[in-house]
Amino acid sequence: MKITKFTYAIGLTVGFTLLSACGDEVTNVTTKTVIETVATFEKLSKCENDNVGALAFVADSAKTYTCTENGWVSTDGIDGKDGEDGKDGADGNDGKNGKKGTKGADGKDGKNGFACITEELSSGKGYKIVCDGDSVGVILNGEDGPRGKQGKNGDRGDPGKAGDNCELQENPDGSIDVTCGTTSTTIYMAICGNTPYNPETKTCGPGGILLPITSTDTTLTNDTTNTNDTSHTVTTDTTSCSGATIWCKAEDIRVQTGLDAGMEESGYWFDYNDNADGGLSKIEWPVPKGNDYDENALDPVIEHCQGLCGTVTLNQGMLNKTPFAGVGFNLAGTSDGAALAEVSVITWGGICITYTSDLPGKLVIGVNDVLYADLNYDLPYVNLSKSTTPVEKCFAWTDFKQKGNAGGESITGTEAASQATSLRIEFSTKDGDTGDFNIIRLRKNEVGQ
Repeated sequence: MKITKFTYAIGLTVGFTLLSACGDEVTNVTTKTVIETVATFEKLSKCENDNVGALAFVADSAKTYTCTENGWVSTDGIDGKDGEDGKDGADGNDGKNGKKGTKGADGKDGKNGFACITEELSSGKGYKIVCDGDSVGVILNGEDGPRGKQGKNGDRGDPGKAGDNCELQENPDGSIDVTCGTTSTTIYMAICGNTPYNPETKTCGPGGILLPITSTDTTLTNDTTNTNDTSHTVTTDTTSCSGATIWCKAEDIRVQTGLDAGMEESGYWFDYNDNADGGLSKIEWPVPKGNDYDENALDPVIEHCQGLCGTVTLNQGMLNKTPFAGVGFNLAGTSDGAALAEVSVITWGGICITYTSDLPGKLVIGVNDVLYADLNYDLPYVNLSKSTTPVEKCFAWTDFKQKGNAGGESITGTEAASQATSLRIEFSTKDGDTGDFNIIRLRKNEVGQ
């Protein structure tokens, strides 16, 4: 309606001009329609009664407005409806494939990877994992389960046939004449260390022990055969088991330390060697090891030898140090089936050992694994000389000393004895050495207190 009014106003103006021209009297009337131009709608002048019908152009919207009774009204028509979309044109023909591009340059080689290996720990208790020269972890072996209790003794066998009766005659010099049937021989008692023999009391002085020495016509050896049919000579003797004895011949399989930690594991003999470090040393036994509870038990060997005997063969193999093999026993065992318990044997005063050996050895005080590593495996020890006949050696704890060139921590024999876990007899000479040994008796060195 607003646009209609505007159109009507324009028509009147034009018509008035035409009528004026048709009269007899010509009157020149000029009507000017002025279109106002402004930048924005807000800049338009007021739309009032005296300028109704005025036109204006607003630049920013590019629209024309007319002043009406209702104010400025756009003269632009209403937008028409959108036309319908045309149909899609047909697809054009596919273009030709372009030429294959030039092959790019090869990328640079990646960095080399690295291999990982395992190395057995020197303690033999596990392996460390080494990658590119660096240790990245350790895998420890599982601990052995607790040793089972010893079974009951079997039924006693039938008595053997009676042998020939023998008569013993003691002589004033301490020797004994043994007469069996028509054969007679003399057994001479050894001088008791540095103490004299008393034929009346049949004892040595303090610290001494009676050891047999045979005449040239008496051999105190027994030939036995191992599982490989290799002959071994096992020395036997009549060593007394009296006194402060903690182990003597085969009177008991276990060393009676009196220090068990609660698991009944103390005093059992074990053997060890350098195989875990690359060596090939070994101990051959006169009879097979093992019992119903443990395949490594040395009970059959002890009963056979009336001591603990075997043949040591030292073989360096790939080892980068002196080869070794030995035997030992734990003083207390464990309290939980895991780590060996530490105990003090200071009150023993020291240790006395009776033995024979074709090779020199050493008696060593064992300690827990952590201290063992801190000492750089340099444990306090005393030397055991070769002896083809039974000999007793007594040592005070102060006699045990480290070799002292390993670079680890220092420890005295007394300090080690106050926190000991085991005692060991070890053979460690040169590659290729071999020889028999027999451990006959162990006792506390009461004189050394």
